[in-house]
Amino acid sequence: MAGDAAHVHSPAGGQGMNTGIQDALSLAGKLAAVLRDGAPESILDTYGTERRPVAEDVVAFTHRMTKIATVGSGPLRSLRNTALRALDWVPAVHHAMAMNLSELATAES
Repeated sequence: MAGDAAHVHSPAGGQGMNTGIQDALSLAGKLAAVLRDGAPESILDTYGTERRPVAEDVVAFTHRMTKIATVGSGPLRSLRNTALRALDWVPAVHHAMAMNLSELATAES
């Protein structure tokens, strides 16, 4: 229902744990609001609306990472490796990747 086991995507980037923790926190907060604070049960219906876009982004991102990592053609592997080495020198790329992998990119916007 929530957590790492609720996700079926590539482990590329190790995002399952981050997504699972965020899912569990979201659901726990909503359940506490209903059970402890008397919030209307309809608040539970917002869980899917809130978390689905995150899951879709993670699936799309890990799919792209997997495709890049498993490129079969020798020339494409060479191009990929050259591009990654070049991008490694760009601090903005490091920041963007860190924010994306930690799933904090949306929190920053």
